[in-house]
Amino acid sequence: MLHRTLGRRATTATLALAAMLFTGAAVNAEEVKWDKKKVKYTAANGKLTMEFNNRVQFRYTLDDPEDGDDKGSFRVRRAKFKIAGKVFENWKYKIQAVWSGGSTTLEDAYFQYTKNKMAQLWLGQGKAWFGRQELTSSGKQQFVDRSITSGRFSHGRDQGLALIGKNDSKTFEYNLGIYNGNGRNRSSNDNDEYLYVGRVVFTPFGEYKPEESSLDYPESSKLAIGASILENSEGSNADEDVSRFGVEFAYKYLGLNMVGEYFTEELDLPGASDSVDTDGFYYQIGYLFPNKKFEIAGRYAVISPDVPFDADEIETGVALSYYMSKHNYKIQGDYRQIEDELADVTDDQFRVQIQFAF
Repeated sequence: MLHRTLGRRATTATLALAAMLFTGAAVNAEEVKWDKKKVKYTAANGKLTMEFNNRVQFRYTLDDPEDGDDKGSFRVRRAKFKIAGKVFENWKYKIQAVWSGGSTTLEDAYFQYTKNKMAQLWLGQGKAWFGRQELTSSGKQQFVDRSITSGRFSHGRDQGLALIGKNDSKTFEYNLGIYNGNGRNRSSNDNDEYLYVGRVVFTPFGEYKPEESSLDYPESSKLAIGASILENSEGSNADEDVSRFGVEFAYKYLGLNMVGEYFTEELDLPGASDSVDTDGFYYQIGYLFPNKKFEIAGRYAVISPDVPFDADEIETGVALSYYMSKHNYKIQGDYRQIEDELADVTDDQFRVQIQFAF
């Protein structure tokens, strides 16, 4: 108990100093509070709040390719630091950096004007509003990581503007965005076009946050259904036009939970007479046992280009999770099989990961 108390005092003092440097004003230690899993600073005037979070994922992966020898690897998959809160009463902000991968990289840096729930201005760098699994934090996944389908069709982070909102009953939300279209941390747009996204989601039985599993163990059904579109022109000459459409759903009741998405893409290449069409989907189903600690889940995902030969990529997997403190502190393991019909190979992969979010 003594080391925990001393550790908290040291962290509180450190965060008080960080808040002072950030705000340029003197900070009293009592303005920094421990709130369950978060450390929160609230300025004396109430116009600034700051929450500090860290997240680390340590993973072991055993690859068993059809051709070649088995290989096991340890890896810090993600190590992130986040500062989030409110400033000037109506502005919400988030700044997040990732330390893993050999360098420090800015992931998120945005502000959101929250005064009107149905029309909130969002500006900065963050995830483009396309793909439910992509918009679900990597720390709140049911498997060790996202599906191959999500990785193929989602756009990820970009820089731009968005208008977002939800109604008071939290049964409907929408997202409209315009971005550079060439990814995060770019100094400028790479062509004279933009990326456009639009998304609508209906949650008829009340709010359904983008979080996999069923850790809240709802005693009545929760459902989310939505659709999204994406238009982008890629390349320095804006000569590759990409159009994507996606539908999503999620359902949970007690320990039963399901999530899935379907995507279709049309890609126009320079000099080509016909566009290249690609479809894809994934489906996951899981059951969290009544102790709210153990969960088993299954996944099936497909990426299917419309070409005159077999070129599908198929992921089949099963996952086991042990939640010690919901998604904050958990151990997950999954086994998946990736079939590449074009290369005519099937590779197996086993992954184990422990996550600390604090």
